[in-house]
Amino acid sequence: MVYGFLRTPRWLGLAALALALAAVMVLAGQWQFDRYRERSAINARIDAATTATPTPVGAALPAPPRTPGTAGPPPPAAAQWSLVTMTGRYDRGHEILARGRTVGGRVGFEVLTPLVLAD
Repeated sequence: MVYGFLRTPRWLGLAALALALAAVMVLAGQWQFDRYRERSAINARIDAATTATPTPVGAALPAPPRTPGTAGPPPPAAAQWSLVTMTGRYDRGHEILARGRTVGGRVGFEVLTPLVLAD
């Protein structure tokens, strides 16, 4: 038989390796496609938010607890990238500096001033 060498352990091992690599490549391609669809959905939400009418923050996010120093419930996934409106006053007494930020191509600070809502 002319192609009898294909039944040797070396060629059978290479064939098994090629099949395993093909399976890995197919799975990697499926993962990339799923990641593409996920990013496309996020980008569509961001694009839709740029043209949406802003809503009051109380309608988009759950109310925080009244106990100082405790975190409130996490926002729903649908609220991500939503435009909101807030009314209040800036609390300059509690400003903080975010160090090591790039501002205008130079390393600098960002000044973060909390907004105290009317309610």
